[in-house]
Amino acid sequence: MTDSRSGSSLASPSGSPRLGDRRWNFLALAFVALGALQRLVQYASNRSLWGDEAALALNLRDRGWSELLWQTLDFNQAAPPGFLAIEKGAIALLGNSEYSLRLFPLMAGLASLVGMYVLARRLNRPLAGAIAVGLFACLRYTSYYATEVKQYSSDVAIALVFFLWLTELRSPKLERSEATWLALLGGLAVWFCHPVIFVMAGVELWHWIRVAWGAANPFRTIAGWIRSRFAVYFAWVASFGAMYVLTIRSTLENEALTDSWGDRYPDDWLDIGWFFDAIGRFFYRPLGFLGWTDGVAIAAFLVGAIALGRGGRRGTLALLLAPVAMTLLASYLHAYPFRERLVLFLAPFALAIVAEGVAVTLVGIFRGAVWRRIVCAAFGLLFAGALVGWPVVKTVGRIAEPRQIEEIRPVLAQVRAGWEVGDRLYVYPPGRNQFLYYAPMFEFVPEDYAIGVAYLAPQGGNDLESDDICAFVRELAEFTSDDRVWLLFSRASDREQQTLLDLLDPEGLKLDSAIEEGAFAYLFDLRGWQIPDRCAP
Repeated sequence: MTDSRSGSSLASPSGSPRLGDRRWNFLALAFVALGALQRLVQYASNRSLWGDEAALALNLRDRGWSELLWQTLDFNQAAPPGFLAIEKGAIALLGNSEYSLRLFPLMAGLASLVGMYVLARRLNRPLAGAIAVGLFACLRYTSYYATEVKQYSSDVAIALVFFLWLTELRSPKLERSEATWLALLGGLAVWFCHPVIFVMAGVELWHWIRVAWGAANPFRTIAGWIRSRFAVYFAWVASFGAMYVLTIRSTLENEALTDSWGDRYPDDWLDIGWFFDAIGRFFYRPLGFLGWTDGVAIAAFLVGAIALGRGGRRGTLALLLAPVAMTLLASYLHAYPFRERLVLFLAPFALAIVAEGVAVTLVGIFRGAVWRRIVCAAFGLLFAGALVGWPVVKTVGRIAEPRQIEEIRPVLAQVRAGWEVGDRLYVYPPGRNQFLYYAPMFEFVPEDYAIGVAYLAPQGGNDLESDDICAFVRELAEFTSDDRVWLLFSRASDREQQTLLDLLDPEGLKLDSAIEEGAFAYLFDLRGWQIPDRCAP
């Protein structure tokens, strides 16, 4: 760790600046450009809102400012009030559209690419820095959430800003202007990004350890640091406390939402099984090392951590791990779930360590004894190919063909184009929120449609059970007097789609269809449909 009195930045053992090698700096910038291009292309493709996005978009569209910011959201949604305010403002200024809703996440995603470049330049060796930027730019979820109507992209951007800012404020005594801005912006940030508090707390904890390391009286040294920044800490805690009372507490009263977080918390402080499971899941999602590559990423992370620890850079390792440690602590206190997209903001810090592991094995190919070079070649090529090469290939593919999830908007456009007077529309329940968001766009009024409540398969399951099928059949029986009924499905499995066709199409009742990625609609004449005997009333 560096001398707290020097105020110098973290540096490599050789003293050379991060990414000082022009070749690796150029590669890092190329990855920034590639990531930015992919995010812009995905944004321009304007895919339909999927279920979770539509649920939040309905709150943004249908609620007034006070209802949006100070009341529990509908459809089991939760988001920081600052994020909601920006999204509501975008709708007010630019109109209600997917482009408006995704503009702020996109801007945050692009800013995060720059922030990751700065972090890698500051903390990683040249080759590792380029790899870290490449991972962040190309891995699935760090790129995906940059164009989703959720707060996770801005969580990453805000976390990076405060991480980079606080690591540079290395003197306990701040200038008056520094302290003022740090107190005000830190207090404001928690209203836009709930988990930024873990980043701020983690970096400050790192500062405490850094200044106390080797001090004659560590406790007195830490106490002095705390006194010098007490006003800043007070502003942060007071602001977070106010936000908790005004917004978070009411959200926690939503039992359906909090129950879904149950397995995301450890049972007790000795629940080691949960810890290893949570860390393993972390590499799969949100880091985005899918399939067997999550195991490879864990191995690279361990190699990177060892390399940092043994290479005289324990301070860098501790700094990168500090936000992760604080978030885990919050999870053990059942204060914040350590799962999936909720911890996407930790991705830059973990990827910086993974990148060190990839880089150290690649460099080892050209150094040391023959056996060591052979081992490094095996691991280095595996790490580089599986963790970096494949995501880059996938990113190029996503530029050529942007990702689609549940394309209900073009399906509804085809339904409207084929609509005749007297037609009816049945909406399969998983697509409810998406349909309600798009219904005004296609001029569907309540008299035109009915939203079902029965599922062909149990919610969250894949098994198609006779009781579920019969409940669905009884819903459709209400349309047997109609000669033209559109059945709209979104978020339905291939098996559910086939079961629907097996139920209705053998009798030649299908008149038309509209099929897109993740959504479809069939037009049936149900007057001649024979309800299966097992489902008869």
